Amino acid sequence: MEKSLFITVNYCNAALTIQLLKNLYTLSGIENFEIVVVDNTPSNTDFDKINEYKNSISHPNLTLFRSEKNLGYFGAANFVIKNDIFKNYSFKYIIISNNDIEIPDSDFLITLFGIPEDAAVIAPDIISILSHNHQNPYRERPIKQSQKIQYQLLYSNYYVGYLLHFIRKIFKKILLKNKREDTNYSRKIFSAHGSFFIFTKKYFDAGCIIDDTNFLYGEEDTVSAQCNKHAIPIIYYPELKVYHNEHRTTKGEGFKKSIYYQQKKSYQNIKHKYLDYF
Repeated sequence: MEKSLFITVNYCNAALTIQLLKNLYTLSGIENFEIVVVDNTPSNTDFDKINEYKNSISHPNLTLFRSEKNLGYFGAANFVIKNDIFKNYSFKYIIISNNDIEIPDSDFLITLFGIPEDAAVIAPDIISILSHNHQNPYRERPIKQSQKIQYQLLYSNYYVGYLLHFIRKIFKKILLKNKREDTNYSRKIFSAHGSFFIFTKKYFDAGCIIDDTNFLYGEEDTVSAQCNKHAIPIIYYPELKVYHNEHRTTKGEGFKKSIYYQQKKSYQNIKHKYLDYF
């Protein structure tokens, strides 16, 4: 069977990464994947722990890289894709995943291999362990003008953003409570959640890239903007289940200034690079 690539990124949480690797090796069909971990941690401690695990198993398809600096999420993914070891491969799928992910169904990859080859990006049903919310579809439809105005207000000022953030959280909880049926059928969507992307050849053949302009945040929107530009579909498949133990890697959900300004920078980059997206 044609080879695929699974990339995950570690930052100061070797135990979580090892837990993900152990989970991956329970999946049927995992032998058809090259699995790569990029360690963004400043010290050698995490790399040594993951490497010790790597040396303790007998799976030749696991590669571990330690980056010289923190490359971010998509930056680390590009480090792998453009690496001499992998750049000449033609992979069936490229999965880019957080390390705080669990795949509960051992036949997940078998199901994936059986999906029709229509999508450029495949969006699984990502279920938050923290809130039990379904995180896909990330955006069902294109961003409305009223939503664009909300984003402009959100990133106009930290304190305005702080207020809007909590108002939106309240409304989101109400909407999610009354709209559970939306997770139950496959369909084309506007954007997919960034914790677990499945890219197909169609995405890259169309000229789309893994855009690492942003250090963190906004991956959902850079992928969506490119798919929209090239008229290629993102398709949601609820039969593919993924659990997301969110905030294990970002150390909390609070509206921190450091996170706000990083997200604001990403928003501004996307708005500038993909005109009229926001």
